[in-house]
Amino acid sequence: MTAPDPSHTQTELFRCGGGLASPAITQTVAKFNAKMPLWHYSKHDYFVFDEVDRLTTGAQQSLRSTMDLKRCMFFFTTNYLSRIDSGIVNRCHLVEMNQITSPAAYLPLGQSILQGLGVATGVVTETTLESLAIRARGSLRDYNHSVMMAGLGQGGRVLS
Repeated sequence: MTAPDPSHTQTELFRCGGGLASPAITQTVAKFNAKMPLWHYSKHDYFVFDEVDRLTTGAQQSLRSTMDLKRCMFFFTTNYLSRIDSGIVNRCHLVEMNQITSPAAYLPLGQSILQGLGVATGVVTETTLESLAIRARGSLRDYNHSVMMAGLGQGGRVLS
């Protein structure tokens, strides 16, 4: 369940590497897990680890046991799954984010974004969506942004 107001959730972003120590991780997670304010609608604490493969072996082992706490939701990014402790990987749902090789494969996503903006089908052509995919060079973030800008440029609007 999502919170009605994003400020009503407890979240923490860890940028891994560069001296991030396992005590800092476990203390932060334990601190969040120890409190349950009345306004905490989601009933979960969210922790994002960017480039988790950059954590030391010891930090990964410490994190593995920390992941068993109730109410904690962990999200990890990595470019090197083989460098992640198997105990962490076994506690996760893996979502592959490989680059799509065919620009046509981006069409359903682009059309969905445009539909969400209230842009009629065909206003932004499939050829345009494919060219935006080529320019994005595999970055879904860039493709999403380009399609949104194209849709807004055609009179689309952000629907609530």
